[in-house]
Order: sequence, then C-alpha cells, then structure tokens
Amino acid sequence: MIADLTPHMMWLQWVIAGVVALVGIVAGILYLATINAGKHQATATKTQRRETYDALTTESAKLSEFDTPEFLLNAAVDLYERKHSAMATLDDKAQKLIALIGGGASIFALLGGLTGTLHATLTPLLVLAIACFFVALLLLILALRPVETDIPTVTEFNSVPVLASPDYRAKVARRMIEAWQEITLGLTPILRRKGRFIFVSMLLVVAGASLLLANFMVLMQEKPSDLQSRATIVRVSCRGGVQKNRNNISLICEGNTR
Repeated sequence: MIADLTPHMMWLQWVIAGVVALVGIVAGILYLATINAGKHQATATKTQRRETYDALTTESAKLSEFDTPEFLLNAAVDLYERKHSAMATLDDKAQKLIALIGGGASIFALLGGLTGTLHATLTPLLVLAIACFFVALLLLILALRPVETDIPTVTEFNSVPVLASPDYRAKVARRMIEAWQEITLGLTPILRRKGRFIFVSMLLVVAGASLLLANFMVLMQEKPSDLQSRATIVRVSCRGGVQKNRNNISLICEGNTR
C-alpha cells in the first residue's frame, strides 16, 4: 500500500515515473515527426525527364514489342502484393499474440484474489515465466515495427517525346520491372525477421504458460502445514449474556491476530 511506503521510496518512484514519462514523450515526438518525411516529394524535373528520354532513346531498338514486358511487369507487381499481404498476415498474428498475453495477465491478476497465498509466493518458476512473457512481448513489439517501403516513381517518363511514341512502352516497362523487383527484394529480409520474431514469441508464450502451470502444481503439492504457517491466524474470544424471560442475546467479541 502507498501509506506503507517510506518518503524515500515514494520520491524514488516519482523520479522513475517522471523519467519514463519524459523518455516516452520525447520518443513519441521524434517518431511522429518522421511521419511527414517524404510526404512532399517533388516530381521529376525537366532535366531528369530529358535524361530519361535520352537513356530510353539509346537503348536497343529491338525493345518495341510490349507483350513480354507487360507480362513481367504484372508478375513483378503481383509478387510485391503477395509479400505485402504476407507481411499484413504476420502483423495480424503478432497483434493476436499481444492480446493473448494481455488477456492472460489480466486473468492472472484477477485470480490473485482467489489464490493470494500461491500468487504471493515468489518462486524461480514464477520469475522465469514472467521473464518469458516479457521477452515474448518485446519480440512481438519489434515484429510490429512499421516498415516503410518506396513506390517507383513514374514522373521521369512523363515527357512529350516518350508519351508520343508507343515504341517506348517496352523500355519503360523494363525500368519499372527493375524498380518493383528491387522493392520486393527489400521486403524479403523483413518478412523473415518478422516470422522468426513471432515464432520465438509463440515458443516463449507456451513455455511461460507451462512454467506457470508447473509453479501452480508445485505449490499445490506443499504440505497443508506449510500453507497454514503462511496464513494469518486470528483468534476470537467472545463473552455474552442472556437475560431471563427475554429474547435479547448480547455478545461481545475481541479478535487477536498473530
């Protein structure tokens, strides 16, 4: 209880809470400030468009048919969308695991009132179980870390000579295929990292639950005398009197705790 804390401990808790709050506010402001990064990117300049046109002009004249480049471009975009969908699936799993850990912690705290003697016993199994849940929660938060990916820009191709001739379709498609493929390859290590974080978190959740169950079973196997020795013994002595020819009964009880 707060009333039982010494002034030194109270000030220490206030200092710790203040430092944590200050760090959280600064980190939140810095993170939110990066959201608008790249929001107002400018389109390609005339020089860039001219350089792109010159580069397309110098490419092989055999790149005029659009059937094969169109197929590869669609495949590149589809591969990116598949990996992006897989990332969303992993994020959904991580969120569900976080909800599971939060719900389990709430139930554990709720049952503390029913099994207060067992919960008050700090055992190595209980400490290890809490550590497993904490590490699992930390890994899940890392797995949910936002991922920022770039999208290929097309304004460099937006010049009159390029748009006026259909012969540039295949050449533009080739460059877009390279751009989409580069972005897709960047998602591969992110997907692997997310998957491994979530898998290890699942193992830690299972291990933590198993340790909690083992801790509960071990404490339940203790001798009744051990549990009784930890309980508070209250002795109550009562004295009373009954008056004759009346139905009134008075009792005075006093309790001593030891």
